[in-house]
Amino acid sequence: PADARGYLFSSNDMGVTWSQAAGPTDLPDSPAYSVYPVGFDARGRLYVLVGSSAAAIGRAYGVLARSEDGGKTWKKMGDPVANWGGALDVNSFVATRQGALLVSARNDGPAGTITSPVGGIYRSADDGVSWTLAKSSVALVPAGSSSKEDYIRKLLQDFSDVLYALTSKGHLYRSEDEGATWTLAASSMTVGTAGWDVVLGPKNSLLLLPGVFGKDAVLKSTDRGATWTSLVSTTAMGGYLSFNVNFIHTRQDGVMFAAGTRTSPAGEVFWTSKDGGTTWTVAATTVTLGFA
Repeated sequence: PADARGYLFSSNDMGVTWSQAAGPTDLPDSPAYSVYPVGFDARGRLYVLVGSSAAAIGRAYGVLARSEDGGKTWKKMGDPVANWGGALDVNSFVATRQGALLVSARNDGPAGTITSPVGGIYRSADDGVSWTLAKSSVALVPAGSSSKEDYIRKLLQDFSDVLYALTSKGHLYRSEDEGATWTLAASSMTVGTAGWDVVLGPKNSLLLLPGVFGKDAVLKSTDRGATWTSLVSTTAMGGYLSFNVNFIHTRQDGVMFAAGTRTSPAGEVFWTSKDGGTTWTVAATTVTLGFA
C-alpha cells in the first residue's frame, strides 16, 4: 500500500508488520506525492506508478517505475511526455508473461476542453527502452458510436495469455499478440451496460463489474467476451433489490469473494461463493464488522 505523500510500505509476514520500502525522495520524479503499486512481472520485479507534485508536470499517476531489489532502488521505465505522447494520466499497466509491457494513458484535461484527446494503449517490447502506440484513444471509439472519445479503464491478461482492455464506455478489446494489435470483442458489453472493472473468474472466464445498482451486478463471459450472462442476481445476493458489486476475486481453489454496496438495508456487504457464483452467502457487513 501507499499514501498520498508517496510512501511505499512492504510486509514479509502476511501483513502482520510493515516497513517503509520507499519514500517521496526515493522514487523517480521526486518528490513524489502519490505512488500506486500496479504489480509484478514474470521475473518478480515490482512496478509502481508515481505522481509528481511539480506544477509544471501536473499529473496524477504519470511515471512508471520499477524496482528489482524489493523497493530499495528504482528505475524510471516510462514517462508521459517522453514515451506516451503527452498523456499524463496512466490508468492501468500489465506486464505480460512473455515480457511485453503495456500501459493505458490519457490526457483529457478539464471537462469539455479537449478537442483532440491524446493517449491510448502504449506498448514496449524491449523492457521499457522504447514505446509505441498500439491503440489510440480515438480508435477506441467503435464505428457508429455517439462518443467522441474513450479511454482504457483496465488492462488484463488471462491464463491463456490473451490480453483485454476495458474502456470507460463499456467496450472490450482483445489482443492475442501481446498487445501489438487489438480487435473489438464486445461493444457496450453487448448488454447495454458500461464497464467499471473486468477481472478473471473461474476456469479463465471473464467477470465484468458494471459499477451500477441493479440486478446484473456481475456479468460473466466464457467465450473471450463475445457473449455475456448475468452471474450475480438479486436472488443470489440475498434478495437485495438495489446493490452493486465493486470488487470480486476468485481464489485458486475456486472460492469466490465479492464486496459491494446495498441500499436497503444500507451498508457495505462482503459475500462468498463456493459454487462458481451460483449461490452466495453474506460473510460480513458494515454492521457485523462494527463500522455502522
